[in-house]
Amino acid sequence: MTPGRRFLRASVVALALVSGCAGLEATPATGLAGVWEGRSAGAGGSAPVRLVVKDDGSYLGTLTSAGEERILRGAIVEISPGRLRWSGNQGDGSVTVVQREGRRVLRLQRDDGGGVMEISERAP
Repeated sequence: MTPGRRFLRASVVALALVSGCAGLEATPATGLAGVWEGRSAGAGGSAPVRLVVKDDGSYLGTLTSAGEERILRGAIVEISPGRLRWSGNQGDGSVTVVQREGRRVLRLQRDDGGGVMEISERAP
């Protein structure tokens, strides 16, 4: 098993455990596959972000800050109908999907209040 797959499995297990405490069962988020681009904002300022989300909800991407690229990896799971969570190497939190100007936008909000990422689905 590759390191990325191990990380994905660990992320899904961690989310399942957290959601299990609330009596919920986590499943991989579907329908989000594609390339997503936007910005991440937090205490350190704002930075461009690009994620590639796979069919199983796992993602891999980059955040560019001060000319340096940081790798982002993790997974988005559904813990109940319409309720999404993310967990990755940058933290974990809630996911909201909205329509804006005819495009889907993902808003990933950290649980610890450390920042928010808004990314739009890139047109094919």
